[in-house]
Formats: sequence, structure tokens, C-alpha cells
Amino acid sequence: MKTPSNQRSEPLDSTIADWHSRLTITMNKAVDSIRFENRQKRGSTTTTGQSIPDWQKISSVEPTPDMVATASDSLECLLMRLDLTGDTDLREIAIASIEGSRPSEIAAALGCTQRTVQRKLKTIQQLWQTDSLP
Repeated sequence: MKTPSNQRSEPLDSTIADWHSRLTITMNKAVDSIRFENRQKRGSTTTTGQSIPDWQKISSVEPTPDMVATASDSLECLLMRLDLTGDTDLREIAIASIEGSRPSEIAAALGCTQRTVQRKLKTIQQLWQTDSLP
């Protein structure tokens, strides 16, 4: 299928990377929100309005329970959007893709062609782009 000359076709790998970026952005927004709320509760700010960093929290590699909950809620909202289409494969394909599976691996697991998976990934991308992230 040809795309109009004014639309740019993106490679599938960039689409998958885009999802990872969106999840990272969501996680960062959750962290920022939690830190803002904690600063407001403590009332602790420097003269520039920036909070004094808590080095133990910053050096921690593990996400906080609040971060996990926010990211989980955001992902669930995106997956529910896929469920509304009635195509049960969309959810499985999205989850497998987020987990790092390649389209060929997803196709083998679902028993379909790689082109079918690529087409459904494009559908997922279009559905998720119509939704705004929290």
C-alpha cells in the first residue's frame, strides 16, 4: 500500500521505540508529580524554588510504589482503548511489543504472518496517538 507523498512512513522499529519513550515519559511525569506533592507537604524549597534532593531516593534504581501504580494505570488505560476495538490480538501484540518482542516473534506466537503483526502495530500506534498521555 502506498502512502501519500506528504505523509512520512516510519519504520516499525521507531514505532516500538516510540512506545518505550511514551512509557518513560509517563514514568517521569509520575515521578515529577510525586516529588512536587512531597515538596508541597514538607514546604521545603531552596531560594530558587527547587527542592533539596534526597540522595537516597535519587540513587535508588527501583521505582517507588507510586511510580509503579501511575505507570500501571496509564498502561491499563491505553490497553483498555485497544479492548474497545474488539480485536483481542491488539492487546497481546501491544504487551509483547512493549516487553521487547520482535514482530516475527509475535507472529510466531500468535500463529499469523509478520505483516499482520506489523499492520496491527500500526493500528495500535494510531489508536494510542489519538489518546493523550496523563
